[in-house]
Amino acid sequence: MRHERRDWKPRPEVSGLVEERWSLARKKMPGLRSAPMLRLDEVVKRENRLIAYTRETDFKHYIGTLRQEKSRDRANVVYVSSRIVTSDNFMIIGLRANCAGGNGLYDIVSGAVHPVVDAIGYQPSLDLALYRAIQREAGLNREAIKGIRPRMMFGLKSDPVCVFLYDVELRIDSKQAMSKHVSWIELMSAYGMKPQMEKLMFLDNWVGNLRLESQQNYYRPIAKAVLTYLSRPNVYYMHAR
Repeated sequence: MRHERRDWKPRPEVSGLVEERWSLARKKMPGLRSAPMLRLDEVVKRENRLIAYTRETDFKHYIGTLRQEKSRDRANVVYVSSRIVTSDNFMIIGLRANCAGGNGLYDIVSGAVHPVVDAIGYQPSLDLALYRAIQREAGLNREAIKGIRPRMMFGLKSDPVCVFLYDVELRIDSKQAMSKHVSWIELMSAYGMKPQMEKLMFLDNWVGNLRLESQQNYYRPIAKAVLTYLSRPNVYYMHAR
């Protein structure tokens, strides 16, 4: 990743739309707040590696430019997502709650990359963002993780973000993962905080079951795209590294 520490702003004719759409979003969700996010400017393939060039944006511009047709007019936010598999071969899915979109829908554990919180020095780290998302949403700390491996990068037309998907292997089984998540929710409740994943679901990690699950309409677009991809293991994708 090659990061430039300067803000991205849309063209003047789009800026007015950003303010209007952000105002409407805050009326629907009064507690909505903006926060720094990472913007993808360009991805370049060099030999067997992908190099992502990024700048800084924020949640306000993400919401305000989602419907823009041209990439140059969108925030193009960078996300990390995870295919988490327990030691007894179950894939973890969570029920979304208390977020700007997708409440009441199932999703894989994921989150936006923060340009400062997830940085080493001045360079944002996808790995740090991944660990933070797994802790925040599934309640799993690093000790529960056996290993992570980048799998691929993709984007969606319905929600134009750049998603880096990782394979995450756990040391613990599904029952232990559930127990840790319940304890995490109880801890957050004690501090008056609300979880973004209110409960976990475990899918048998085999192709036939994933194909069935990917056809359901109660998943967020990113989760549905990942399940569809995983149900077609012979399809070739450019892998992120």
